[in-house]
Amino acid sequence: MPRISVRVAQKIIEADSVVRYVLVSASGHALPSFAPGAHIDVEVTDRLIRQYSLCNTDGSDSDNYHIAVLKDKSSRGGSELLHTLKAGQRIKVSPPRNSFPLGNHRKTVLLAGGIGITPLIPMAHELARAGKEFELHYSSRSKESAAFYVDLLEWKFAGSVRFYFSDGQDHERVDFRAVLSSQCEGAHFYACGPITYIRAFIEAAEDLRVPKDRIHTESFQPVQDSTRNATFQIQIASSGDIFDVPGDKSISDVLQENSIDVATSCEQGICGACLMPVRSGEIDHRDSYLTDAERDRNDQMTICCSRGEGILVLDC
Repeated sequence: MPRISVRVAQKIIEADSVVRYVLVSASGHALPSFAPGAHIDVEVTDRLIRQYSLCNTDGSDSDNYHIAVLKDKSSRGGSELLHTLKAGQRIKVSPPRNSFPLGNHRKTVLLAGGIGITPLIPMAHELARAGKEFELHYSSRSKESAAFYVDLLEWKFAGSVRFYFSDGQDHERVDFRAVLSSQCEGAHFYACGPITYIRAFIEAAEDLRVPKDRIHTESFQPVQDSTRNATFQIQIASSGDIFDVPGDKSISDVLQENSIDVATSCEQGICGACLMPVRSGEIDHRDSYLTDAERDRNDQMTICCSRGEGILVLDC
Protein backbone atom coordinates (compact mmCIF):
# COMPACT_ATOMS: atom_id res chain seq x y z
CA MET A 1 0.00 0.00 0.00
CA PRO A 2 1.43 3.45 -0.89
CA ARG A 3 2.61 5.64 1.96
CA ILE A 4 1.91 9.33 2.57
CA SER A 5 4.58 11.54 4.11
CA VAL A 6 3.09 13.61 6.93
CA ARG A 7 4.45 16.09 9.46
CA VAL A 8 3.52 16.33 13.14
CA ALA A 9 1.82 19.73 13.36
CA GLN A 10 0.78 19.43 17.02
CA LYS A 11 1.42 17.11 19.96
CA ILE A 12 -1.34 17.36 22.58
CA ILE A 13 -1.51 15.64 25.98
CA GLU A 14 -5.00 14.17 25.82
CA ALA A 15 -5.06 12.14 29.08
CA ASP A 16 -2.77 10.13 31.33
CA SER A 17 -0.47 8.17 28.96
CA VAL A 18 -2.45 9.36 25.91
CA VAL A 19 -1.03 11.77 23.36
CA ARG A 20 -2.96 13.13 20.36
CA TYR A 21 -1.05 13.98 17.22
CA VAL A 22 -2.30 16.30 14.51
CA LEU A 23 -0.69 15.20 11.24
CA VAL A 24 -0.56 17.33 8.10
CA SER A 25 0.67 16.56 4.61
CA ALA A 26 4.41 17.07 4.26
CA SER A 27 3.97 17.95 0.59
CA GLY A 28 1.19 20.46 1.15
CA HIS A 29 -1.28 18.38 -0.88
CA ALA A 30 -4.72 17.52 0.49
CA LEU A 31 -4.94 14.30 2.48
CA PRO A 32 -7.45 11.62 1.40
CA SER A 33 -10.83 12.04 3.09
CA PHE A 34 -12.27 9.29 5.28
CA ALA A 35 -15.52 8.07 6.80
CA PRO A 36 -16.12 7.48 10.54
CA GLY A 37 -14.49 4.27 11.75
CA ALA A 38 -11.45 4.55 9.45
CA HIS A 39 -7.87 4.00 10.52
CA ILE A 40 -4.39 4.57 9.13
CA ASP A 41 -1.24 2.48 9.39
CA VAL A 42 1.59 4.45 10.95
CA GLU A 43 5.14 3.49 9.95
CA VAL A 44 6.95 3.67 13.26
CA THR A 45 10.13 2.21 11.71
CA ASP A 46 10.86 0.50 8.39
CA ARG A 47 9.58 -2.82 9.75
CA LEU A 48 7.29 -1.66 12.55
CA ILE A 49 3.78 -0.60 11.59
CA ARG A 50 0.97 0.20 13.99
CA GLN A 51 -2.69 0.90 13.27
CA TYR A 52 -4.50 3.93 14.73
CA SER A 53 -8.09 5.03 14.32
CA LEU A 54 -8.68 8.52 12.99
CA CYS A 55 -10.38 10.64 15.62
CA ASN A 56 -11.05 13.86 13.70
CA THR A 57 -14.46 15.33 14.35
CA ASP A 58 -15.04 15.67 10.58
CA GLY A 59 -13.67 13.16 8.06
CA SER A 60 -14.27 15.49 5.13
CA ASP A 61 -11.52 17.80 6.45
CA SER A 62 -8.54 17.03 4.18
CA ASP A 63 -6.16 19.35 6.05
CA ASN A 64 -5.09 16.95 8.79
CA TYR A 65 -5.41 13.58 10.50
CA HIS A 66 -5.83 13.20 14.27
CA ILE A 67 -4.66 10.04 16.05
CA ALA A 68 -4.53 9.34 19.78
CA VAL A 69 -1.76 7.04 21.01
CA LEU A 70 -1.93 5.22 24.34
CA LYS A 71 1.47 4.43 25.85
CA ASP A 72 0.85 0.77 26.52
CA LYS A 73 3.17 -0.87 29.06
CA SER A 74 2.44 -4.32 27.57
CA SER A 75 3.21 -3.29 23.99
CA ARG A 76 6.35 -4.29 22.12
CA GLY A 77 7.65 -0.76 21.74
CA GLY A 78 5.51 0.80 19.04
CA SER A 79 3.50 3.12 21.26
CA GLU A 80 6.56 4.07 23.31
CA LEU A 81 8.44 5.08 20.16
CA LEU A 82 5.49 7.12 18.92
CA HIS A 83 5.30 8.95 22.24
CA THR A 84 8.79 10.30 21.56
CA LEU A 85 7.63 12.13 18.42
CA LYS A 86 7.89 15.89 18.48
CA ALA A 87 6.19 18.66 16.54
CA GLY A 88 7.89 19.11 13.18
CA GLN A 89 8.99 15.49 12.76
CA ARG A 90 7.95 13.55 9.68
CA ILE A 91 6.54 10.04 9.49
CA LYS A 92 4.80 7.95 6.85
CA VAL A 93 1.21 6.72 7.02
CA SER A 94 -1.11 4.76 4.77
CA PRO A 95 -4.24 6.16 3.16
CA PRO A 96 -7.31 5.63 5.38
CA ARG A 97 -8.90 2.19 5.38
CA ASN A 98 -12.25 1.37 6.97
CA SER A 99 -13.13 -2.06 8.37
CA PHE A 100 -15.49 -0.54 10.97
CA PRO A 101 -17.91 1.59 8.91
CA LEU A 102 -20.87 3.40 10.42
CA GLY A 103 -24.24 2.45 8.92
CA ASN A 104 -27.53 4.30 8.69
CA HIS A 105 -29.77 2.98 11.45
CA ARG A 106 -32.90 3.92 13.37
CA LYS A 107 -30.73 4.22 16.50
CA THR A 108 -27.03 3.73 17.12
CA VAL A 109 -25.39 2.76 20.41
CA LEU A 110 -21.65 3.41 20.71
CA LEU A 111 -19.62 1.59 23.36
CA ALA A 112 -15.98 2.43 24.08
CA GLY A 113 -13.44 0.78 26.34
CA GLY A 114 -10.42 2.99 27.07
CA ILE A 115 -8.61 4.17 23.95
CA GLY A 116 -11.36 2.44 21.97
CA ILE A 117 -13.10 5.82 22.11
CA THR A 118 -11.04 7.02 19.12
CA PRO A 119 -13.06 5.62 16.16
CA LEU A 120 -16.30 6.49 17.95
CA ILE A 121 -15.49 10.22 18.15
CA PRO A 122 -16.07 10.85 14.41
CA MET A 123 -19.09 8.50 14.54
CA ALA A 124 -20.70 10.55 17.31
CA HIS A 125 -20.11 13.81 15.46
CA GLU A 126 -21.48 12.39 12.22
CA LEU A 127 -24.61 11.12 13.97
CA ALA A 128 -25.09 14.46 15.72
CA ARG A 129 -24.74 16.40 12.46
CA ALA A 130 -27.29 14.11 10.80
CA GLY A 131 -29.75 14.48 13.68
CA LYS A 132 -29.70 10.73 14.36
CA GLU A 133 -30.62 9.19 17.70
CA PHE A 134 -27.61 7.69 19.47
CA GLU A 135 -25.98 6.97 22.82
CA LEU A 136 -22.30 6.80 23.74
CA HIS A 137 -21.20 4.62 26.68
CA TYR A 138 -17.55 5.24 27.60
CA SER A 139 -15.66 3.03 30.09
CA SER A 140 -12.30 4.12 31.44
CA ARG A 141 -10.17 3.57 34.51
CA SER A 142 -10.62 7.18 35.67
CA LYS A 143 -11.47 10.66 34.46
CA GLU A 144 -7.77 11.40 34.19
CA SER A 145 -7.15 8.43 31.89
CA ALA A 146 -10.21 9.05 29.69
CA ALA A 147 -9.15 10.58 26.39
CA PHE A 148 -11.45 13.39 25.20
CA TYR A 149 -13.20 13.51 28.59
CA VAL A 150 -13.39 17.33 28.73
CA ASP A 151 -14.39 17.59 25.07
CA LEU A 152 -17.17 15.05 25.52
CA LEU A 153 -18.60 17.16 28.34
CA GLU A 154 -18.63 20.23 26.10
CA TRP A 155 -19.62 18.93 22.67
CA LYS A 156 -23.27 19.53 21.76
CA PHE A 157 -24.17 15.84 22.16
CA ALA A 158 -22.88 15.71 25.77
CA GLY A 159 -26.34 14.68 26.96
CA SER A 160 -26.04 11.44 24.98
CA VAL A 161 -22.80 10.40 26.72
CA ARG A 162 -22.51 8.23 29.82
CA PHE A 163 -19.20 7.57 31.57
CA TYR A 164 -18.15 4.54 33.63
CA PHE A 165 -15.02 4.85 35.81
CA SER A 166 -13.70 1.71 37.49
CA ASP A 167 -11.36 3.47 39.95
CA GLY A 168 -12.19 5.67 42.91
CA GLN A 169 -15.33 6.14 44.97
CA ASP A 170 -17.55 6.45 41.91
CA HIS A 171 -16.61 2.90 40.90
CA GLU A 172 -18.96 1.73 38.15
CA ARG A 173 -18.72 -0.73 35.28
CA VAL A 174 -20.91 -0.81 32.21
CA ASP A 175 -23.64 -3.44 32.31
CA PHE A 176 -23.65 -4.71 28.72
CA ARG A 177 -26.83 -6.71 29.18
CA ALA A 178 -28.69 -3.70 30.54
CA VAL A 179 -27.50 -1.50 27.66
CA LEU A 180 -28.35 -4.12 25.03
CA SER A 181 -31.78 -4.97 26.43
CA SER A 182 -32.90 -1.36 26.92
CA GLN A 183 -32.69 -0.38 23.25
CA CYS A 184 -35.41 -0.20 20.63
CA GLU A 185 -35.92 -2.93 18.06
CA GLY A 186 -33.47 -2.43 15.23
CA ALA A 187 -30.83 -0.51 17.18
CA HIS A 188 -27.27 -1.19 16.06
CA PHE A 189 -24.29 -1.43 18.41
CA TYR A 190 -20.71 -0.33 17.72
CA ALA A 191 -18.13 -1.41 20.30
CA CYS A 192 -14.40 -0.77 20.34
CA GLY A 193 -11.84 -1.56 23.03
CA PRO A 194 -9.46 -4.17 24.42
CA ILE A 195 -10.02 -7.88 23.83
CA THR A 196 -11.56 -8.48 27.28
CA TYR A 197 -14.04 -5.64 26.75
CA ILE A 198 -15.09 -6.88 23.30
CA ARG A 199 -15.39 -10.49 24.44
CA ALA A 200 -17.63 -9.52 27.36
CA PHE A 201 -19.81 -7.42 25.05
CA ILE A 202 -20.13 -10.20 22.47
CA GLU A 203 -20.99 -12.75 25.18
CA ALA A 204 -23.76 -10.49 26.49
CA ALA A 205 -25.13 -9.97 22.99
CA GLU A 206 -25.10 -13.72 22.33
CA ASP A 207 -26.83 -14.46 25.65
CA LEU A 208 -29.59 -11.98 24.73
CA ARG A 209 -29.73 -13.35 21.18
CA VAL A 210 -29.17 -9.97 19.59
CA PRO A 211 -28.93 -10.55 15.82
CA LYS A 212 -25.30 -10.63 14.71
CA ASP A 213 -25.93 -8.15 11.92
CA ARG A 214 -26.70 -5.51 14.57
CA ILE A 215 -23.37 -6.04 16.37
CA HIS A 216 -20.26 -4.27 15.05
CA THR A 217 -16.93 -4.50 16.87
CA GLU A 218 -13.32 -3.50 16.50
CA SER A 219 -10.49 -4.51 18.80
CA PHE A 220 -6.78 -3.79 19.02
CA GLN A 221 -5.91 -7.46 18.76
CA PRO A 222 -7.62 -10.46 17.14
CA VAL A 223 -10.66 -11.53 19.16
CA GLN A 224 -10.70 -15.05 17.72
CA ASP A 225 -9.83 -17.91 20.05
CA SER A 226 -6.13 -18.59 19.53
CA THR A 227 -6.30 -21.98 21.30
CA ARG A 228 -7.81 -23.69 18.24
CA ASN A 229 -4.37 -24.45 16.87
CA ALA A 230 -4.44 -27.80 15.12
CA THR A 231 -1.58 -28.67 12.77
CA PHE A 232 -2.27 -28.02 9.08
CA GLN A 233 -0.18 -27.80 5.92
CA ILE A 234 0.80 -25.11 3.45
CA GLN A 235 1.94 -25.61 -0.11
CA ILE A 236 4.01 -23.05 -2.03
CA ALA A 237 2.35 -22.62 -5.42
CA SER A 238 5.55 -21.64 -7.24
CA SER A 239 7.64 -24.61 -6.07
CA GLY A 240 5.15 -27.22 -4.89
CA ASP A 241 6.97 -27.50 -1.54
CA ILE A 242 4.74 -28.57 1.36
CA PHE A 243 5.35 -27.65 5.01
CA ASP A 244 3.60 -28.51 8.26
CA VAL A 245 2.38 -25.63 10.45
CA PRO A 246 2.26 -26.93 14.04
CA GLY A 247 -0.03 -25.46 16.66
CA ASP A 248 2.69 -23.40 18.33
CA LYS A 249 3.87 -21.68 15.13
CA SER A 250 2.38 -19.29 12.58
CA ILE A 251 2.56 -19.57 8.81
CA SER A 252 5.04 -16.69 8.76
CA ASP A 253 7.24 -18.53 11.30
CA VAL A 254 7.31 -21.66 9.14
CA LEU A 255 8.03 -19.77 5.92
CA GLN A 256 10.89 -17.85 7.50
CA GLU A 257 12.33 -21.06 8.97
CA ASN A 258 12.42 -22.44 5.44
CA SER A 259 14.25 -19.39 4.04
CA ILE A 260 11.18 -17.86 2.41
CA ASP A 261 11.29 -14.14 3.07
CA VAL A 262 7.90 -12.64 4.00
CA ALA A 263 6.90 -9.21 5.27
CA THR A 264 5.60 -8.99 8.83
CA SER A 265 5.01 -6.11 11.21
CA CYS A 266 2.39 -6.17 13.96
CA GLU A 267 2.19 -10.02 14.12
CA GLN A 268 -1.34 -9.66 15.49
CA GLY A 269 -3.41 -9.53 12.29
CA ILE A 270 -3.98 -5.81 12.63
CA CYS A 271 -1.82 -3.99 10.09
CA GLY A 272 -2.12 -6.17 6.95
CA ALA A 273 1.63 -6.06 6.18
CA CYS A 274 1.77 -9.86 5.86
CA LEU A 275 -1.31 -10.22 3.66
CA MET A 276 -0.78 -13.11 1.22
CA PRO A 277 -2.82 -14.44 -1.74
CA VAL A 278 -4.29 -17.93 -1.28
CA ARG A 279 -5.02 -20.10 -4.33
CA SER A 280 -7.03 -22.81 -2.59
CA GLY A 281 -7.88 -24.26 0.81
CA GLU A 282 -10.04 -23.39 3.80
CA ILE A 283 -8.84 -20.33 5.73
CA ASP A 284 -9.45 -19.84 9.47
CA HIS A 285 -9.34 -16.03 9.62
CA ARG A 286 -8.19 -14.66 12.98
CA ASP A 287 -7.23 -11.14 11.99
CA SER A 288 -8.77 -7.74 12.63
CA TYR A 289 -7.72 -6.35 9.26
CA LEU A 290 -9.85 -7.90 6.52
CA THR A 291 -13.50 -6.98 6.10
CA ASP A 292 -16.18 -9.69 6.18
CA ALA A 293 -16.57 -9.38 2.42
CA GLU A 294 -12.83 -9.85 1.88
CA ARG A 295 -12.81 -12.90 4.14
CA ASP A 296 -15.74 -14.43 2.27
CA ARG A 297 -13.73 -14.35 -0.96
CA ASN A 298 -11.28 -16.82 0.64
CA ASP A 299 -8.43 -15.62 -1.59
CA GLN A 300 -6.09 -13.89 0.89
CA MET A 301 -5.04 -14.12 4.53
CA THR A 302 -2.83 -12.60 7.20
CA ILE A 303 -0.13 -15.22 7.67
CA CYS A 304 1.01 -13.90 11.06
CA CYS A 305 -2.06 -15.15 12.93
CA SER A 306 -4.68 -16.75 10.65
CA ARG A 307 -4.57 -20.48 10.10
CA GLY A 308 -6.08 -23.16 7.89
CA GLU A 309 -7.63 -26.60 7.76
CA GLY A 310 -6.15 -29.41 5.69
CA ILE A 311 -3.81 -27.79 3.18
CA LEU A 312 -3.57 -24.20 1.99
CA VAL A 313 -1.93 -23.33 -1.32
CA LEU A 314 -0.15 -19.99 -0.97
CA ASP A 315 0.81 -17.75 -3.86
CA CYS A 316 4.32 -16.89 -2.69
